[in-house]
Amino acid sequence: MNHTNLIILLMLFVVTTFISRRDKNQYDVFKSIQKTGDRQKFFKRWAIESFIIYGLLSMIILSIIGQIYSLKVMPDFLVDFSKSVKSIGEMNESDFISGFFKGIMISIVPVLLFGGTIGAFLKEYKDYKDRKSKNNIESEEINFRNLDALIPKNYKERIWGAILSINAGFSEEIFFRVLAPILIYSVTSSVLIAIIGSTIWFGLVHYYQGMAGVFVTFFVGLLMFIVYMITENIWITMLVHAVLDLNGLVFSPWLKAIFANRENSA
Repeated sequence: MNHTNLIILLMLFVVTTFISRRDKNQYDVFKSIQKTGDRQKFFKRWAIESFIIYGLLSMIILSIIGQIYSLKVMPDFLVDFSKSVKSIGEMNESDFISGFFKGIMISIVPVLLFGGTIGAFLKEYKDYKDRKSKNNIESEEINFRNLDALIPKNYKERIWGAILSINAGFSEEIFFRVLAPILIYSVTSSVLIAIIGSTIWFGLVHYYQGMAGVFVTFFVGLLMFIVYMITENIWITMLVHAVLDLNGLVFSPWLKAIFANRENSA
């Protein structure tokens, strides 16, 4: 067991636990704010704090423990695990199952990058056409992650929404897909504990979204780990994460607003 890494791990867990509890209180206040100027101050503060804690601090710690190269090359223990998982499909005697497994590995990244955006456009366009033809009354969407208040209300807020999304893709992937697994593995010597533990951690820091949001974020974290295992490239994983957040926080709500304005002006 690496005792230095254990101390760092415990300190980071305490810090992020404190921050997630504080974020929950701040988000409760944020939900009651109506003035866009005040909302943008929260966006700015969250973006800066997230970058410092999850991005900048992660890079500093990776440098201190001699693992900064992990931003370029996947750590050996994750490479070995990735190869063992990929070999499962290759070892299967069924050509269909083997081909299906390979197809998933090849398609998952482009589907995540483009599928959500295209799907959002098609959904909003279909809803718009249905309402226009009087065939459908707009249904209320179920928001499991309690994120309605975060949806940008104007152009300036969309800029901050984009900054938050891009920053989350960069900073959170460094922390939860690189630094946290390295620290947990150095303490436990278990790849599965490193992956599951860091993913649970990823879910818990999104406690401000409520328990449903924690569970949803946990599964999103697992999905990001699958992308990381397949690509063996943290930068591609960052891109996928950022695109998913951009789609949910900026692009889809923006499309909804566009079609709503178009409907009202018709």
